[in-house]
Amino acid sequence: MMAAWETDFQAPLDDWHADALTTGRAASERLLRHDDLPDDVLAHTRRKATFYRQALSELAPSFVALPLAFPVPAGWSLLNPTLAQGPHGLSAIVRSGNYTVDAHGRYTAHEPDGVVRTTNYLAKLSPSGLLQSVDRIDDGFLRIQPPLYPVAGFEDCRLIWQDGSWWAAATRRDANAEGICQMVLLRLDGDRAVEMIPLSDGASGHEKNWMPVVDGGPDLHFVASIAPTVVMRLDLATREVTRAAQQRAPEAARFLRGGGQVLPVADGWLAIGHEAVRFDDGSRVYTHRWVWFDADWRLRRISPGFYLRERGIEFVAGLAQDGSDLLLTFGVQDREAWLGRLALTDVMRMLEPAESVETTQVPVGSPAKPGQLPAAVRRPVIVATTLAGNAESEIGDALQSVVEWVDWCLLIDTGITDATARLAQEIAGPKLVVRAFTWSDDFAAARNFALTVAGELGADWALTLDTDERLALQGLSIHQTLREARLDTLHVMHAAGTYGKERFFRLPARGSWRGPTHEAYTGGGPVATLPQIVFDELEKDAAHYRQKAARDVAILTRHTAAHPRDPRWHYYLGDSLAGLERHEEAVTAFRACAALRGWDEESAWALYRAAESLLALGRPVDAIEACAEGMARHAGIAELPWLAAYAAWQADRPHQAVYWARVSVMLGHYLGSGADVPRIGFRHPPALWEGPFDVLRFALRATGDKAGAKDAERLYKAAKAARKAHA
Repeated sequence: MMAAWETDFQAPLDDWHADALTTGRAASERLLRHDDLPDDVLAHTRRKATFYRQALSELAPSFVALPLAFPVPAGWSLLNPTLAQGPHGLSAIVRSGNYTVDAHGRYTAHEPDGVVRTTNYLAKLSPSGLLQSVDRIDDGFLRIQPPLYPVAGFEDCRLIWQDGSWWAAATRRDANAEGICQMVLLRLDGDRAVEMIPLSDGASGHEKNWMPVVDGGPDLHFVASIAPTVVMRLDLATREVTRAAQQRAPEAARFLRGGGQVLPVADGWLAIGHEAVRFDDGSRVYTHRWVWFDADWRLRRISPGFYLRERGIEFVAGLAQDGSDLLLTFGVQDREAWLGRLALTDVMRMLEPAESVETTQVPVGSPAKPGQLPAAVRRPVIVATTLAGNAESEIGDALQSVVEWVDWCLLIDTGITDATARLAQEIAGPKLVVRAFTWSDDFAAARNFALTVAGELGADWALTLDTDERLALQGLSIHQTLREARLDTLHVMHAAGTYGKERFFRLPARGSWRGPTHEAYTGGGPVATLPQIVFDELEKDAAHYRQKAARDVAILTRHTAAHPRDPRWHYYLGDSLAGLERHEEAVTAFRACAALRGWDEESAWALYRAAESLLALGRPVDAIEACAEGMARHAGIAELPWLAAYAAWQADRPHQAVYWARVSVMLGHYLGSGADVPRIGFRHPPALWEGPFDVLRFALRATGDKAGAKDAERLYKAAKAARKAHA
């Protein structure tokens, strides 16, 4: 019986056409997540995997890099820079070494005594990353002279601003004759290193590549190891170092070592680590991966491996955030220093679940450039966005309906004071991200904020989900559907079929939300309705409904006064007034909407709603006229003649009721052609199916046509059953 890993091991690792590259890359990624590989298979796979690594610019199109260069003494090179944000902008430490490394990994020091030496330079950078000033750091006060081991100086600094000073976590090897790597922390005063705090003992084992955590707290924290994940705390008051956290890391991260600083991102921590692979000839290849830890330091997400400029020795020692971008500094072949910039959204899109990374096989013949994963193959990142105030009775079921298939659950806190956030955490776990938004009676502003944050999380698609809503996939393969979607805005129908909403928005968003309530997504282009997915809403009790309607009336009264030429807001003002049974005012608002003639279906439906309020006011004849006017706006709305038929019956006009009902039958879904009428929303399903027969069975009897009434009774039951079967 074959082991689980053997199928992947037989992937075409040596075939270099486009499909084999993609298949081989996927196979190597899967193999590296097995914990039962024989040592020789593991070594072979790791080496082969380096050839499949893509350039970061392929995975993150926004990535650009520029060299950090300034004069240094002959025989010295610049390498492995670090950078960080401080109170006056960006600063960097650029390492310089007196050695070179050849293609076989052999070091040559360019000084007579053969000692490999490091000197560090403190640089100030402009906002665009250009060097403004460079000063050599004087660390002689802290050095051991002569060195006890022939590798001298403070190597591969990681810079961080803390407690009013620049600090640099660095490695030294010259404090003991065995060359054991020791982690130390240097405090800088200008261009002088004035204090050194040991972070490790320098005797029990090698310690290097500790990554400072940019958390802004009173103490300093470091990720000392990625796999397992070990976090150390330095108490700056006592200079005592203790372990703050330790977590098991997934197999996908087992070879990762430290990179640049660790940044707070998405209610967790984002970092970059490197993997070193040595070949038989002594050469080495370093590749990198992004990793994301949750708030408890569990490594939850990881990116594919990549290289920065070339397959060889590359090393990231600096990571900082600059607005919506990330800055990273890295060395190449221990002889070049570089500064890169890329969008945080690109990085977030690269992250996949660490425990079970989905790797899609590409069918033979799929168009792809050699070494490049087609964009259509990548699993789309979905972020569910939910606006929430105090919604502790609703939030759990809402998130439960999507948490299994979205990548993040983004909760926009508009003023939570109850247990909503805690309950959301219980359901979504590490997928939960909470962002505060100052409420200003403007739902569109909050939803646009949510789209922005979803983009920062790397979303390809944002899903809108309210706390009182639940989504149900009815056989839909959501990731495949979104991957293949051609339009940028996707619509989902209510489970009852009465109306639908725009639910999925491709990011970056083409459009935006507008309107303080009953907000609309505009500018997003054509809309398609997704099959096999529906949403439902919790029923509201009368008190809750009236409270919401009263709020909306107040908001929309102001908004229609400010925007009198926009029909949408008049419609929803009428809707809210009707909900409060203020029907005279509702009729006025609905007629104002229709008079503005925004789009045909909206105008026609506004007159349908006006007719409903007129019936509630006991004015059936006026209701009939409103329906007739609505049909002049859109002759394909079957609900209009149905409501006119019902109003005629209420007005004791049975013959007119029959005529209107027969028009409705022709436009309906049962025995009519209504299913062929393109409509976006605004539906009353009973009117499309059994409603006209319901009127006919009474109206025909009133006109003396008992046979017709009996037939209408039969059709009423059949149409009602057909509607239920259709739903």
